[in-house]
Amino acid sequence: MAENKNKNKDVDVIKELNDLRQLDYDAAKTYEEAISRIDEIEVKEDLEIFRRDHVRHMDELAIAVGVLGGEVKEVGRDLKGTLLEGMTKLRSVTGTKGALSAMRMNEKFTNKSYEEASQLALPETARELVLRNLADERRHLETIQMHLDRLTGAGAEEEPGEEVPEVVEVEEEVVVIAPEPRPGA
Repeated sequence: MAENKNKNKDVDVIKELNDLRQLDYDAAKTYEEAISRIDEIEVKEDLEIFRRDHVRHMDELAIAVGVLGGEVKEVGRDLKGTLLEGMTKLRSVTGTKGALSAMRMNEKFTNKSYEEASQLALPETARELVLRNLADERRHLETIQMHLDRLTGAGAEEEPGEEVPEVVEVEEEVVVIAPEPRPGA
């Protein structure tokens, strides 16, 4: 296997790209759950496009890992994905608005993860791919917000507890650190 650490910042490029593949897998699964709870055709169509974007991201990231000489890790259910999917199910029981609120939170997490990856010292081709995927993620979040604004009135605010949770891995365990409550929440 080719050396996959960038000497500038000791970035394990293969691990980072595989982690993004897992993130996109988790996102695609949450979209499946949300889509099943949506009753508006336009919203359902947009979310299906976004789900397909995440599947495409997984495929493109796998190709990038291979080109860089790395091993493509299998993706599947993990604790983080199970938590995100569970939160999506819970919030989606109220229909379109709840599903969109859940997906807004999930997309904020995905945007944050891609934003952090875009700041790493990656090989140029990997960086370009991460930036293209980040642009998709930003479009997803913007469109979801647009649908929420239309359904609830302009400027739909986050609901309490919707802030992006910090997810960290500690010795093969995933720990979700809930954000501090906002004043008045």
